[in-house]
Order: sequence, then structure tokens, then C-alpha cells
Amino acid sequence: MMDCKGLVILLMSVTAVLGQRTRQQFFRTRPQDSFVSEGGRAIISCVIGNLGGRVQWTKDGLTLGYNRELPGFKRYSVVGSDESGIFNLQILNASLHDEAEYECQVGPNGTNKAIRESARLQVLLAPTSVEFEGYTSGSQLVVQESTEVELTCRAKDAKPKPDIVWYIGGVEITKGRREDEDEKGTSDKRMTVASTLRFRPTAMDNMKTISCEAQHPALTAGPMTASLQIFVQYPPGQPEISGYTPGEPIKRGSRVSLTCRSKGGNPAATLTWYKDGERIDSSYTNIKDGSTNTYEFIAQASDNNAEYSCQAKNDLVKKPLQAAIKMLVQYGPESVEILGPTEANLGEMLSFECVTSESNPPVDIWWVVDGRAVQGNHTRTLSSETGGWITRTNMTVSIGARDTVKNIQCQAINQAVKETKVQTHTVGVLYPFERPRIVGYSEEDTLVGGQQEKIKCTAQGGYPLASLKWFHRNTEVFSEYSVGENHASAILYLTPNMTDNGAVYRCVATSRAAPEPTEVSVRLAVKYAPTAVKIRTSPERLRQGTEATLVCESGEANPPATVVWIHDGVPLTGTTEVDLGSYGGRVTRNVLKFRVKTEDDGSVFTCKAQNEVGEALDAVTMSIAYAPRFPEVANPVEVVEGKEFVLNLTANGNPGQMTYRWTGPNGVVLGGQGLAAVNGGLLNISRATRDMAGTYTVTVNNSEGAADVKFLLDVLYAPRISSLTEYVMLEVGETAVFDCFFHSNPVKYDGIFWKKQTEDEEGLVDVYGTDPGVSVEWESVDGNGVNARLVMRNVTESDVGRYFCAVSNGIGGETLRETFLLVKSKPKMVIRQSSKSAAGNRETAILVCRAQGAPNITFTWRRMSGELGGGSKYEVFNRRVNPLEWESAFHVMDINPADYGIYECTARNALGLSKTQIILQQPSAPEIPRNFHTVNVTADSVILSWIPGFNGGSEQIYRVQYFQQHAGSLYNQPSYYDVYPMNSTSVLIAGLSSSSRYAFSIQALNDLGESAYTPDIEVHTLAAADTGSSSSSSSNNQPLVDGLTDTTSQNVPIIISISVGVCGTLLLLLSVILISCLVHRRNREKRSSATSATTTRSLSSSDSSTKSAAQDGLFNGSQGTSCYNDTMSEETMSEISEKSGSFISPHDGRISGLPHLLPEGYRPHAVSTYLTEQIGGIYSVEQGREIGFTSSNLPLGKNQFTTEDTESQYADELRRQAYIQTLAKPDLIQIEGDGYNISQIGSSISYPNSPVGEYFTNSDMIESELQSTDINHPDNQPQHICHNNFVSGAQTLGRASNRFGSRKSPFQVVIPSTAAIVGGGGAAGNLSTPPVCSTPQNNFNARFPILAGLASPNRNLGEFSTFGGNGCGQATTAGKSREDGGHEPSGHLV
Repeated sequence: MMDCKGLVILLMSVTAVLGQRTRQQFFRTRPQDSFVSEGGRAIISCVIGNLGGRVQWTKDGLTLGYNRELPGFKRYSVVGSDESGIFNLQILNASLHDEAEYECQVGPNGTNKAIRESARLQVLLAPTSVEFEGYTSGSQLVVQESTEVELTCRAKDAKPKPDIVWYIGGVEITKGRREDEDEKGTSDKRMTVASTLRFRPTAMDNMKTISCEAQHPALTAGPMTASLQIFVQYPPGQPEISGYTPGEPIKRGSRVSLTCRSKGGNPAATLTWYKDGERIDSSYTNIKDGSTNTYEFIAQASDNNAEYSCQAKNDLVKKPLQAAIKMLVQYGPESVEILGPTEANLGEMLSFECVTSESNPPVDIWWVVDGRAVQGNHTRTLSSETGGWITRTNMTVSIGARDTVKNIQCQAINQAVKETKVQTHTVGVLYPFERPRIVGYSEEDTLVGGQQEKIKCTAQGGYPLASLKWFHRNTEVFSEYSVGENHASAILYLTPNMTDNGAVYRCVATSRAAPEPTEVSVRLAVKYAPTAVKIRTSPERLRQGTEATLVCESGEANPPATVVWIHDGVPLTGTTEVDLGSYGGRVTRNVLKFRVKTEDDGSVFTCKAQNEVGEALDAVTMSIAYAPRFPEVANPVEVVEGKEFVLNLTANGNPGQMTYRWTGPNGVVLGGQGLAAVNGGLLNISRATRDMAGTYTVTVNNSEGAADVKFLLDVLYAPRISSLTEYVMLEVGETAVFDCFFHSNPVKYDGIFWKKQTEDEEGLVDVYGTDPGVSVEWESVDGNGVNARLVMRNVTESDVGRYFCAVSNGIGGETLRETFLLVKSKPKMVIRQSSKSAAGNRETAILVCRAQGAPNITFTWRRMSGELGGGSKYEVFNRRVNPLEWESAFHVMDINPADYGIYECTARNALGLSKTQIILQQPSAPEIPRNFHTVNVTADSVILSWIPGFNGGSEQIYRVQYFQQHAGSLYNQPSYYDVYPMNSTSVLIAGLSSSSRYAFSIQALNDLGESAYTPDIEVHTLAAADTGSSSSSSSNNQPLVDGLTDTTSQNVPIIISISVGVCGTLLLLLSVILISCLVHRRNREKRSSATSATTTRSLSSSDSSTKSAAQDGLFNGSQGTSCYNDTMSEETMSEISEKSGSFISPHDGRISGLPHLLPEGYRPHAVSTYLTEQIGGIYSVEQGREIGFTSSNLPLGKNQFTTEDTESQYADELRRQAYIQTLAKPDLIQIEGDGYNISQIGSSISYPNSPVGEYFTNSDMIESELQSTDINHPDNQPQHICHNNFVSGAQTLGRASNRFGSRKSPFQVVIPSTAAIVGGGGAAGNLSTPPVCSTPQNNFNARFPILAGLASPNRNLGEFSTFGGNGCGQATTAGKSREDGGHEPSGHLV
């Protein structure tokens, strides 16, 4: 039974298998013909049921491939999945090239037969444009009403041809005639449609939009449209006037508003107002369906019977359309006039007529005489041309015996407008005035000359009033005439002078009522001051000893003037005479006589005339003729050689026209040219010379006589040393003699010194006075010549040095001339500053060595750590600086890291040798200055000085830091001053406060950094009174240094300082706590990330058997710090990548580890996906989210290098590409080939295949495992057989390596062991390299000290490294690689 049951199960299984095999694959969804717009996305469906075979698509018979990505067809892909059986073909950015027949093919598999189904893809091309023929879309179409219009619209280059629909005002056009025509497009498959529309627009179509719309299935966003705006022209309607009813009267002064309106019209009608045919207003306004013009005015008399018309016109009207009205205006007369006499005699009969101006209707007239109404004799009414009425009436009046004035009125009344106009007329009756009289001056009064007076003449009564005028003699004088109620007056404004004394002024009155003029007069009495004084001198030419007469005569004065003479402020007595003047006053004269003296020449005599009214002055300057006289002159006259000098020997004499003659030494006559030029009495020496010394004679003369003077000119000059013993070479114990011959004027023997330069060359010391073996002698030669002799007995080696003959005499500075004392001895090295030299990579270093000694010195150079090589690497230049000192300059060409070190300079002569060592190093920050001290202190300034330290290999500047010290202040704000020019060794700091305490320090700076500050030195500024600058110091405490202010006003109270300090301490503690928390959290994340990375690596290794073991080697760079600014955007880095190009060849299947160098000039094309699509770049992209590095894409192999200098390009490209990858793929980056992984991209960046020492060989190890593994533990040694095999003295190229400009690369090069490169874990040496730009933290520095060296501030590193060898113990040095024929890397490796 069990056998049957088993048989049944077997049969059922076989049946199931056979049944399954009989199920055929089929199309669930077959490909269908499709349409897609150009630039759109096309999907051709293909869904397979019971999929058994492989699926692929073909295009017009061309197979596209089985890979869903369809390599080689970037816009094509197969979407879906194998499990679902969906193999839809997707085409992006479709174009005409994609129009074809596509077939979905399913291959056979076992019993499954092959199946296939095809579909055609049509690409729709939208019209490229829609436009009117002859018009621009959006413009205006101007037509006249009922005129036929023809428009043509074209829709161009569509596939298939588009449909065209016409619209007007948004409504489809069905009327009119339309013709459509197909035209060929710009290519075979494109079509253009031209549609022509003919129609007649009406006024209703005005301002509507006519549009041509192209409709096409490819226009997914909507149809394309071109449109025009129709402007239909038609005539306006008849104008209409409103605002006034014809025949209706209006009063003058009323406001009238007339409105003219015309309906319709396009363009709108222009409306113009006319008055009696003259245009008065054209300011019309367009309104809806027409235009209007409103004219407003105030009705006047001229508007009566006036015709107002309005005319309407546009371009379609040949004769203007017009409407008109006539106005009726009522008004009273503007004026009333009375015609008749204005004067009359008693008993006379007078006639008067009253006439009005126009009025409408006529007026009524009434007469009023002296307040009583009087009836007129006759009245007439006349019509005017303008439609108004003029009224005239007359009457008669008689003059009675009592009448003096007749008042007559004419009243015109217009009853219609209720207006009355009145005119008054006055008639005067003639009678004479009273006799005039003068007011304001009497015969007893006296006027003062120069003071204005007012005299009035008045006449009472009379008709008409009297006319008054003033006369002087027969000439009318201007006066001010005025009339009152019953009088007239004339005022005379008079400013009298001496001519008015005794003058008569008349007032004359006249009138028509008086038959003869009437006059009154007055005689004036005037007091006046003397107008001037006049001085006469005799004789005309005055000489010493003669008598002079001075006459002073005053002008006429009333009362008589008193005349006096004044000389040097003292009144003088003379003889007085008085005469009668021309206008009743008196003329006074004063005669003064005196004996002339020479001292009176140029003195002033003043004459003063004075009375009670005023005074007059005049003066005369005496001119006394005398012979010249010289001023006193010092003898001798001293002048300093080379200086400018002016001697003034101008003589006094009168007349001043004098002639000078200058005679110099040896009788030479001086002129106006040369170094000693004369100009009159001036001797101008522009530059004094010794040959000018001697006796000078000056002669001067004028018309009165002559004079002369002599003086001795003495030229003073500083000492000049004409000869000095050059140098003396002696044996020890011999006597040295130095002779110094000089000239000077004057000669001062106490100014002769012999000095020796100190060993530090910072000063001079006297060589005699304490040593009995040293003596000084001198003797005079030729007056101004002196020979000074220095004798040194029993000389020793300590006497060797530079000696000076120093002479001074108070003229100029001290005169120095050097000589040398040489005592035969072995060389002595001269160390002045620092025994260091610095030069950057590829530069030339100069090492300078100096030595003193005698006889002649020679130099030799060597390295302390090996011999110097031959060839052109080194050059030596020796020279004799002076008889005592020799110098050797050792040039090291084309510096590389191997050249840095200690060099020894040896100086030799016949008596021995001496040595010194000089360090050649990389450029660095300068050393701290030495011997910082004060030189001088004033109340507001200080002079500081120092000795430079080693400059680090480049020019240095200095920065002074200083602050004012305040008692009780915990904080002092420092000020800074940068010293220029470069390499200065002293500075003046000004703007300090007087009587204050300051602290100063200094540091040196160059382009590589700065030194520390020197210890503070204290300086106490002087009190203001000590330097006489108290005012400036007290008023201005602003330091004159870089615009910095004095810190005097910045004192901080102690309590505030303490509070600030406590708050700062609390903030610091809080920051430390926060940082500790962040570090702890980050370490936990790193451990978690490391565990995750290990798991990922294991899964990757187990899943893919085709990957190299090298892919499993990981290095976690999360413990470092990124060298790049994480804030840089992806867009920025992408742009850098696309523009920079690459130096790496495309992946071409070469063996891993062998580079392929491209020819010069190769630049792969840029891409926009951060190199993930560029297979030929530094990186290749695998499927998924992992980015790998392949050794064939890297620039350098481990055993093959070139010698081209491409360091900069390689390093920049490598860093740039690595950072771009971190932006593009912020996930795990897995290495393929000989590369390594980058995890935790946000905090660290490492570079592939970097020539940096590998730290371990276990490819399965990551950084987190390194941190927890004891490298010295025996259990771990088999797994890390090469982790500690570094080249002895491994070096790095760091921030001070001169990689960029003078500083060079900010990255480091590590020389690894060859064993570390090729040992353990993979055929190609699959090792991980450390992150070059990372600074390891935590315990990693202690375990791997070479990484700690990367951050060391003092790095003396080699720049070239050579990688090679086949084992961990076969490291090869850079020097040996050259001998073995190896190649240097192509540039400086990073």
C-alpha cells in the first residue's frame, strides 16, 4: 500500500512538471502604435505573461540589447521588472530620429517559443510659429468701415499639418471668404498651412481682437495664437449744444457753461468752440462713444448778440459738422460822463451834458445839483452796433453871489438789471490867496555848514490854491510842494556851506485868481569849518645846516581857524597871520622857520587848522640831502663752507640813487653772477668756498658824496681727512703707527679722537686714555693742517679690528675715516645675526659665512651628514669685504627636501682654521627680535630700536604693541603700529600722553607667519614742561599711529572687570561641557558606523564572487577633519569639475595598477552629473549607490612614475574630484582595485592611491578596528605584518612647504615603506591609505605617530618619495631610487 501511495505521488509530480512545461509565454499587453510630441516622453507597452525567455527591443530591425539601461542609447530604457513581466520601452526627449517601428521580442526558452510584436512610434512636431503676413502679432490693424480687408495667417513647420481657426472678439468667424493652402515646410516631414480671410469690418468691430489660432495635438500646453487689434475708422455724429436756451436773457456777470457733444466717430471727433467766427477753445475730451467740449465763461456786455458755434471733425469728414446759438445779455452802463466847465466867475450861466456808455435795455437819467434833484432839458436814446443803447441829456446852472463851489451829479439807472451808475462834477468859483510867510528860520538864527536844515513857505486860502516855488538869486531851487484843506506849502531842504553865508532865498506864490506873483525872502548866516590846509616849503632842496621855512595856510572858516605845527607829537610855535575870506569868513596862516639837520631827513611835519565847527590836516615829509653812510659791520665776517650767506651793507644816503662797487680778495671786482654775487649793498653767497676768504672793500657814492668800508671774510669748514694709513699688518708684540692728516677751520685739538669698533659692531670706543701702551700725538701744518698720530705698542690679537680717525670742530658732524689693524692669527668667525638660511622648493639658497684674520683666508664647505655632490648643484663665491674681513657665499641650486640640513663652513689661512655651522631650512615665520630697547623719550613720543632675528627666508616687517598702564585697571586695550619700510630697525611712536607709563613690545612678521612678542619694556613719558610741549600734549592725546585712539579714556572700573571675567569663565566652562557631550555622541556614532561598514563589507564580499579581494580593503576616515569647506554648494563644485578637465585616461581594460598617461593637452569633456557618467574620469560608477576607484584611472602606479612637473595639476584635480564625489554620493564609497573606502563623508575626505605610507596590510580592517587593536600584541602581528615598517625619518610636506605661492601645498606627503605598499592581501597590494587631509584624534595618534606628525607645527620634510620593492623589508630611499634607475613621481606628491 505504501508502494502505491508513492507511485501516485510520483505520477502527480511528473504530471505537474509536464503541465508547467506546457504553459507558453504570451503577451498580456501588446505594443500599440503610439504618438509622442517632440521633446516628450514615449512609452510603448509590452507586458509578458509566463515569461520564460529573454526580452529585448528592436528599432527598425536594430537590436537595442537585453540590459534594461540599453547602453549606447542614453534616452532609451526598459522600465518595469522581470518578476512583473513588464518590459515597457521608455524614450525620453523624443525627436524625429526616434520615429520608427519598434518590436518587443521574447526569446525561446525550453518549450517556450519565441514571440514578438511590433508597433510604430509617430513623433508629432508642433508648429514652430504662427504669424500674420505683413503684420506683427499684437500690432494694430487700421481700416475704414465697410472696406474689405484681406489677412493671411501661416502656421509653420508642423507634423502633421495643423488646423487654423479664426476668431474676432473671441467669437469664431463664420462670415467672409476663407481660403486655406498647404505649403512645404523646412524639412520633408514638416508642413506649413496658409489661411487667407477676407471680410468687411463694421463700427461694432472697432477695438476687437482678431486672432489666428493653430491647433495641433503636439501643442499640449494649448494652441498657438497670433492676434491683431482692429481699429475701424468711421465719421462722427452731428454736434449738439446744451447749457443755454436761445432767446433767454442772462445778466452780465452770470456764469455760463456751454457743452458741445458729438456721438460716435473713430477716431473720436475734435470739437472746437468759436465766438463770432473766432476760435476760442479746442480742449475736447474723448468719452465713451464720442467726444465732448465744455466752454465756461462769465457773461459780459460783448456777449450780447454774439454767436457761439461748435464744430466737429475727424479724418473721415471733409467739411466740419456745426451747431450754433446766439446769446442775449442784459447789462447796465459801464460809465457815466458829465461834460461842462470846472471853473466859473460870479453870475456866470453854465451848461452841462450827461452821456452814458452802452446798456441793455436803455437807462433813466436824473440830475442832482448841490443835493437837490433837477429836471434835465432834453434826453436822447441811441442804439449801438453791438445791440446796446446810449443815453444823452443836458441842463443849465447859474453861479450865485454866495457860491464858492457847485457840486453836480448825473445818475443813470437800469431798471432791468437793478444797476445805478453815478458821476459827480465840481465847479470852483475863483478868488485870490493870502500873502505867503516863511516858517523854520529867522534873521537871528545861524546855520552850521554841512548840517541839513528845513525852511517852509505857506500860503492860506484862495481858489485855486497858490503855487509856491523857492529861488536862490534867479535860479529855482528844488522844494517839496503840498496842499492842505485850504492852504498850500513848499518845504526847502538845505545843506548849507560857506557859499550860503549871507545868501538870500526867495519864496514866490502865483495863482490864476491873482493878477501878480507875491514873494517873501530870508538872508542866511552860516558857520563853517576850514575846508583844507596848504603847505609850502622853501627852499625847494634842503641840505644840512641851511634854514628851512614852512608856511601852512588854512582854507576860509567862520569863525576864524587856529593853525598850529606838530613835529614828533610836539606842537611848534610859528608866526600867525589872518585875512578876510570871499564869503565873509577868515583865512589863517602860520609860518615856521628852523635849522636843517641830517636827522630830520624823512621826518614828518603836520599842520592842523581848527575852529568850533571842524578841522583840517595836512603833513609834509622832509627830504634832507646828505652823502652815503655805511652801517657797522662785524670784523671778521664768518661763513660756513657750503652754506648760503647774505651780507647786507646797504648804505643810508639822500638821494637814494647810489652806486656800489665791491672788490674781493686780490682786487677782483664782484658782479651780479657767480657763487658770490652782489646786488647794490647786498653780498649773496649761494655756496661758500674756501677761496672766498679774504679782505673785501665796498665803495658807494651819490650826488652828495661817497663812502667806503672794508671787512675780512673768514670761511669756516669741517675737518677733512686727506690721508690715513690704510692698514697695518704686524706680528704679535710689534708697534703699530697710524698717521691721520686733516684740514679744518677752526682747528680744535680737543676734537681729535681715535676710536675702535666694538666686537658686536654696534658702537665705537676710544682707544687711549687707560692703556699706557697707546699714545696720541699731533702737530700743526700750514695753519689749518694737522697731522694726528696713533701709536700702539706691543699689539696682541685682541687689538685686531677696525679703527677710526675721528675729528670734529663744531662745524657739521664728526668726520670719520677707517683703517685696520691686522695681527697675524688664524681666522675668527664673524657671527652677526642668525646662523640660518631658508629657501623654498626649486629655489636657490644662499649660505653666507664671514671670517676675520690675516694673512689671506680661504673657505671650504661641507655637509654634516654626507659629502656634497658634484655638477652644477652648488656654486661658491668668495670675496674680500675689507682688509680684515672675508666672505664666502655658498649657493645651493634647485632646492629639494634632501638639501635641508646643517652645513659647515671652514675658514683657513697659514696660521690655522676656524669653523661654523649654518642650518639650511624651509622658509618659516621669523624669529623674535633681539635687544628691544628705547633710544629717546619725550613728553608725547618715544623712539624704539631692536636687532632683527632670523627672517625665516623672506623680508619681514615689525609690529609694535603698546598700551598705557593705569593704576587699578585690570584691562588695558593695546594699540598697534606696523613699522615701514620693511627691515627697519627703529621707529618713532608719537601721540602719547605726558607723564604717563607705557608698556611696549614688538614682534616680527613675514608672509609665512609671525613671531611671539618680546617681553614688555616700560617707558615713562616726560612731563609736558620738560619738553615745552604741554599745550600740544594736553590738548591732543590721540596717538599718531594707524588712527588708533589713546586708551586713556578706556579705563574700566574694577568691579566691571571682575564681573566680565566671571561671566567669561562661566561661558568657557559651559562651552567645554557642550563640546565634551558632542565628542561623546560623535564617538558613539563612529562606533556604530564602523560596525555598519564592516557588515556592509562582508555582505558585499559574499554576494559578488566576481569582485576582487581588493574591494574589501576599507579605511575609515571619520576621525579626521575635512580639508574643504563643507558649505560649498554642489552647483559650485560641479561647475569646477566641468571646467577643470582631467589628467586621467579612460578605463580601457588595462591591468589594475598600471596607469595610462595621456598626451599633453588632453582634456576629457565635462559632464554635469559629478563625474558619475564620465567613465573616463578619475572614478567609475557601479550599479547602485557605491562609487569605486580603479587603479587604471589613477594618475600614478606604485612602480612607475614620470619626471614631469605636474604636481599642481595632479594634486588639485585629485582633491577636487574627491570632494565632488562626496557631494554627489553622500553615502558609503567603496573602493575597487587598489583604492579604499570613504565613509562618514561629512567629516573627512581621503584620496585614492595617494603616495602616503600604508599603515597596515589587513584589507579587512577598518579604522574602528585599529583603535581597538593593540599593534604590539603578538596575536595581531600575523595580520599586520607591515603596519610598523615605515622608512626611517619619514617626512611630510605640510602647510609651510611653499606648495602654493611662497607657502606651497597645505597637504602632506608621507614616505611609506615599500613593504607596506606591496605586502599582504591581494595581487595588487590592496591596501588602504590614510586620509592626507585628516588629523587623527583620540588614541590613534599614540598608536600611529606618523599621523601625529601630520599636524606637527615644526616639520622639516622631504617633498619627493619613490615607491617600489617587493616586500615589507625592502624599503628604498629617494636617493637610492635614482641610482637604481627608478623614476621620480611626476611632481610633488600629495
